[in-house]
Amino acid sequence: MSTKKIGDSGSALLADERIRRAVSDGHGTLYSAVDVAAALADTENSEELWNELKAREPALAELVQTAHFDGVRQEDALSLDGLFRVIQAFPSARAERLRHWLAQTARHPMSSAA
Repeated sequence: MSTKKIGDSGSALLADERIRRAVSDGHGTLYSAVDVAAALADTENSEELWNELKAREPALAELVQTAHFDGVRQEDALSLDGLFRVIQAFPSARAERLRHWLAQTARHPMSSAA
């Protein structure tokens, strides 16, 4: 996985879930893998759940640097293709809700979600 530094381009709401996303040069929109796992699973251990999925499919995500209130962190991010692969691989009834959300957010520019 490559390391890229991207700025916070905002987040989008999916019902009560917040999915952080950013635009990367040449990579399009990247979505926080942990946030996607939280949206798909009804658990407080979304990071652990994501790590299990990543262990099975290590090529799904790209390591990016994100700015946080306590400094810069490295996090897994999903491209749109990776996001769809996670939705397909995730055993969750909430996956259809995420597909619908993606269809809606694809119609709106990133700047309107910030």
